[in-house]
Amino acid sequence: MPHSLARIFSYLLHPFLMPSYALLLIFGSDTYIGFGVTLKAQQLIFLVVFVNTFLIPTILSFFLVRKKLVSDIEMPSNLERRLPLLITTLFYIFTYYLLLKVRLSPIIYVVMMAATLSIVIAMMVNLKWKISLHMVGIGGLIGALVGISLRQYVDFRGLIIVLILLAGILGSSRLTLSAHTPAQVYVGFMVGVSCELILLLGL
Repeated sequence: MPHSLARIFSYLLHPFLMPSYALLLIFGSDTYIGFGVTLKAQQLIFLVVFVNTFLIPTILSFFLVRKKLVSDIEMPSNLERRLPLLITTLFYIFTYYLLLKVRLSPIIYVVMMAATLSIVIAMMVNLKWKISLHMVGIGGLIGALVGISLRQYVDFRGLIIVLILLAGILGSSRLTLSAHTPAQVYVGFMVGVSCELILLLGL
């Protein structure tokens, strides 16, 4: 795979975007999960999640690069990832707290809780070993849809198949860019999938 294409997939499937993608897919699935939540409320909830889990962490990452606290936006070493991961974790927790203030389906709370848990686990693993955050993210998205399908009998089969294919492309992209080893890719994916499935099926 060309490096330019690998970078495009890495940007489009960035881990910070996964909670926003999850909400878009859940609200756009025309299932009862979104019933009782007006379109305006859905848009507001999406905005809160997008700003707190993508926009602010991304801006802060660029700020850390500018201040030379990290060498590159890709944060090539696990040491450089510690502070950005801590900041991201705090914003995920804050987002979950904000969502609790709104009456939503329990499914959405659990999806966000599992995403937060996966980031916490990734942060802990990162203290000793570099894990693929990209694969944690897309693994979590797949795990969320599989968990919802099994728990609530919602048919997400088409989406799940597409996302599994995208996960394969994303994993290959991270390897092409020499950002991770195969083990780091596989472990990241399993962390994301496991967190969502365990919490959703235990709901």
